[in-house]
Amino acid sequence: MLSWQGTGCQVAVPAVCAIGDPEALNDSAKKFQRSSRALKNVMWWKNVKMWLLIIAIVAVLIWLISSFVCGFDYSKCKSS
Repeated sequence: MLSWQGTGCQVAVPAVCAIGDPEALNDSAKKFQRSSRALKNVMWWKNVKMWLLIIAIVAVLIWLISSFVCGFDYSKCKSS
């Protein structure tokens, strides 16, 4: 058996000592779950903002193209 660098852990595989007790592992898993959920929400909002910006840019481009074709007061496209 190996003693893992003064920690008092007497196992053949040092990685087992790094895990620690089950409560600490459970707490770590819960922290990871909370932080990953928060990151998911942040990324979702960034995605929503990006799509809103893309939609706004496309709307402005459509307005500009139609304004150049029909005139900015749309006098060329009115049926009289």
